Formats: sequence, C-alpha cells, structure tokens
Amino acid sequence: GLSFERAVTLSVNNLNEAPTELNLSSSGILDSSPAGTLIGTLSASDPDAGSNLVFSLANGNGSNDADNGLVTIAGNELRVKAGASIDRLTNPVLDLLLRVSDNGNPSLSFNRSVQVPVIFRPLEDSVAPTITSSTVLGNSITLQFNEKIQSSGISTTTFSTRVAGLSRKIGRA
Repeated sequence: GLSFERAVTLSVNNLNEAPTELNLSSSGILDSSPAGTLIGTLSASDPDAGSNLVFSLANGNGSNDADNGLVTIAGNELRVKAGASIDRLTNPVLDLLLRVSDNGNPSLSFNRSVQVPVIFRPLEDSVAPTITSSTVLGNSITLQFNEKIQSSGISTTTFSTRVAGLSRKIGRA
C-alpha cells in the first residue's frame, strides 16, 4: 500500500466563553427597609478559568427589570438604593434583571431575571390596652386589662399598685 507522512502544526486558540450561571442568594427584603440594606449576595460561573466577573443591572423589557431603580449592586452584594421606597403594598415582589460580565476579549455576559419577595414587617402595637375592670381597696387599685401588659418585667393582664391619698381622690373617707 501507499502511504504519506507529513508534519502538521495545529494552533489551538482558547476562545472566551460567556458566563453560564448567575445566582442570587436571598430570602427576600423586609418592607420599608432603609437604603443600604443587604438584599442578597450574587454568585456566578464562567467556563473560562480565572475570569474576573462583574455584576450589574441590565435593561430589560420594562417588566422583568421594573424594579431595577430600587436597588444597587456593590461588588457581589445587592442592596436597597438610596432614596428607594420598598413598599409591599405597591411591590409585593421586586422584578430585577441582573447581569454578570466576564473580562474576556470581547467581554461576554449572561442575564437572569429574578423576583425578590418583599416581606411584611408587622407594625409595632400602637393600640393601648383597654381597662376591662378596676377595683379600689383602701390605698390600692387593681386594674384588669383586655390584653397582657408588662409590669415589673412580668407579662400579665392584672396590675395592682398603692397610690397615696387614693381614698380622698375618689371621694372616699
């Protein structure tokens, strides 16, 4: 048989590949959180070893990026933006479009839509307890309330105290 031999040189170029994954580690953001509050931490994967990854907010279709103006990214942290109002009544979830870009030439990126739940923050109890009954005995008064109150560090529905001159104040001799 016939044969042929020749030396061949192959050049292999390492092509830049786009990041393939973008994750947000977050359980949500509390309603009315102030500026600078941490919402979550970003992480990403890139098939190119040693790539430096940069996170940013991406422009979307107006729906998947509707709340980008309420947040900011610092390094790999997603935070509430200065001047933003996180309000569960108007935004039960934050619709965000996130981007991770690599440092390849050319730089390539990967976008991901995420929804961050806005968590209800119960308001402080602003309604005072109601006195349901009262008993006066000499210089002591006992008050019964419709809910527990704190008295000397103890949670109770009944409170008693001595008041000097109480008998005279309420018309008793």
